[in-house]
Amino acid sequence: EMHLYEERFVKLLEHSLRVGSLAAQLGFTDNGDMLAYAPLLSVESWVRRDVGINVLVRCVGRLKVVDVQGAEPYITTLYQVHADDALTSPTQRRVLREQQGEVHALHDEVRALRTKLMGICVNADGDPDIGSLDEQQIDEGTVTWGHQLTRPESGFARPIAEQVDEGMESFVCACDKAKAGETEHMLRVETSDEERELAYTSHLACACFPTARRVNALSSSALEERMDMALDSLKEQRSRIAAKLSLVSALGTEPADSPAEDA
Repeated sequence: EMHLYEERFVKLLEHSLRVGSLAAQLGFTDNGDMLAYAPLLSVESWVRRDVGINVLVRCVGRLKVVDVQGAEPYITTLYQVHADDALTSPTQRRVLREQQGEVHALHDEVRALRTKLMGICVNADGDPDIGSLDEQQIDEGTVTWGHQLTRPESGFARPIAEQVDEGMESFVCACDKAKAGETEHMLRVETSDEERELAYTSHLACACFPTARRVNALSSSALEERMDMALDSLKEQRSRIAAKLSLVSALGTEPADSPAEDA
């Protein structure tokens, strides 16, 4: 959920609602370069506030930026719909299904380890100190001029299966809203429900981790490559938290004052 308060973002939302409730979220590097790929967001709900608008969005696709067309009153671009390469064999599908099950199991395991560690790592106020283990920290670059996150959530807050189901439902709703709008073609991707579910699983798993991995996942058109990336990241996170739990058990101390690790 975001709070839009700068005029250009409010105008972009108003335009989006007129043409199918879709808009791209452009990303920029620290030196101002625009990222080549952008998530396609569907507006699910919005509430006008005294200052600006709170809006809930979900990712329903991806776009590749071809060229910038203008910057007033908001940035407009030429784009191409970006999708995964088609799966061509039953073997690919079988292996990916097996990997999807492994992703679900690993994600659940990491969530359980995080809960256990949070029960041990307590700061002076009696609150869980998770800064050193939550790799999806909200850093200064996340809150930007013109809009800000109002309901940030770690990718480990809920089971990944639940998040995938929400993503699939959001895609169906986005298609229904876009049918009569100018943006229908953004969602016209020849992908089966099975492939879409696998894609959501890999993207949501990668979204639990630092920006570089999320950007790599966003740009990748190889579902197998992205699923491997998700598995490697989850295994790495599991090992990291397990090592911290072992250290805490061995020392019998609370590492509440230890500095947070860089994501």
